[in-house]
Amino acid sequence: MSKSFVCFFRFAIIAAAACIVLCFSAGQGLSADTMDFDTVANMARDLAQAPFKSRQELDLPKMEYEQFHDILFRPDRAVWKNEKLPFQMQFFPVGWIHKKGVTVYEVVNGQARPMPIDTEMFSHAKDKNGKQIELPNAVSGFRLHGQLQPAGKMDEFLVFMGASYFRALASGMGYGISARGISLNTAHPDGEEFPDFTTFWIVRPALGDPSITLYALLDGPSCTGAYRLTATTGNATSVVVTAALFMRKGVKQLGIAPMTSMFWFGENSYPKPQDYRPEVHDSDGLLIGERNGDWIWRPLLLSPAIRHCTFQTPSPKGFGLLMRDRDFNNYQDLGAHNETRPSLWVEPIGDWGAGRVHLVELPTHNEYMDNIVAFWEPAQPAAAGSRFDLQYRLTWFRDDPQLSPLGRVIATRRTSIAYKKEFNMYTSSYEPYNIDDVQEFIVDFSPIKGIPCDERFKPEIKLENSSAAELVKSFIVANPETGGWRVFAHLKLKEKGRPAELSLKLLDKGKVVTEKWNYLLQP
Repeated sequence: MSKSFVCFFRFAIIAAAACIVLCFSAGQGLSADTMDFDTVANMARDLAQAPFKSRQELDLPKMEYEQFHDILFRPDRAVWKNEKLPFQMQFFPVGWIHKKGVTVYEVVNGQARPMPIDTEMFSHAKDKNGKQIELPNAVSGFRLHGQLQPAGKMDEFLVFMGASYFRALASGMGYGISARGISLNTAHPDGEEFPDFTTFWIVRPALGDPSITLYALLDGPSCTGAYRLTATTGNATSVVVTAALFMRKGVKQLGIAPMTSMFWFGENSYPKPQDYRPEVHDSDGLLIGERNGDWIWRPLLLSPAIRHCTFQTPSPKGFGLLMRDRDFNNYQDLGAHNETRPSLWVEPIGDWGAGRVHLVELPTHNEYMDNIVAFWEPAQPAAAGSRFDLQYRLTWFRDDPQLSPLGRVIATRRTSIAYKKEFNMYTSSYEPYNIDDVQEFIVDFSPIKGIPCDERFKPEIKLENSSAAELVKSFIVANPETGGWRVFAHLKLKEKGRPAELSLKLLDKGKVVTEKWNYLLQP
């Protein structure tokens, strides 16, 4: 299966599940004489004071995915192509499951004007009888193109399509993890809500502009929002987000800067699905940076049931879902090339105050579902009539040496062993007794500055585990293959059915020199 098909198919699944897939229509929406962030914020505020009105679906002919896939944008019709500007824009057609419309405007010198849209922008698909399928003058999303390399060709780097989803890539990367404008009641018993980006205003770039800015209006049953997004691309792609959120109704859980990724199985999955590939995922861990200098790494897991964990923080330095394993040999997928999927990091601008980072892991049986969600929830309740003003930077990248500057967790492996207490030795897991009695974790850390990879200079292990688990044994060895360190920890659950929280970090002369490895051990 091709990489482009997998990426698009997963994006479509997200939108269909939300039941609010977006399309664009130049004949609907709001306009403004002078367009800026305050104008959109005033629109969102006024909209929140009125009852929610769901947008109507467009009257579309029946279409299968293959027919929709045949409708392609004509590159010669790209917006700003003839002006030789630093950015260009292309659209996606309506059809298949994309049945609702939004509005897209161009902003020139502060004035908003509808983008000209017509069906001749696209190649035409045909029905089973060979007749051309006629579609309305509307589009289901857009993508921005820019120079990912200096003086390079125009490459696609940012896509908006479906609910409040958008995703980006950087030079040499492929699409993977997505960002969202907002998340409401994710994995909550009350049921998740998916507000829409209903209207966009794209600011026409000038010659030499390194960034492109757009505004977006969000609307849903429980909240509205105004967004300004300024994107800069290259070796890393960053989007600075300024948002004002207005609660039309109260919600139990407000998710700020949410992101969505995919994890089917990895080196820590036990047992693994029957698949020829060693690992299949777009992200392999959650990283949280705290302002006191601590860094927490949580490996992602394939869960048989919904797993929802939270991490309290007085004010986050940042958080994100990262892809650290860049070795093709660990994926062996010539189509998807998972090793090229970008990491996504959220950096608050200003003090967000107290809150907590959420990690939601949903069960999946394949790679076509984005089953991982991470977001930050403010401590302030999201009550009806409340307003939230936030600013943050999203960065899609391959690697960043500052995340984190300590010794990193580069691999987590887990296996089940049979343990003979009376002889204090291990036997193979095929022995007919004590199977799954003890879980063995093997955690690899990257090289640590100032500590040679030498058995004479071993750092100290600090392993913490909840009362639900018993530490049987732990030890550390130098790993000459990586230049870092490998920790072995053998743990036993004390009570069947009760999970145990584990954490591990390395110290040198009492000073923390690595991230804190965090893990939830479940039966």
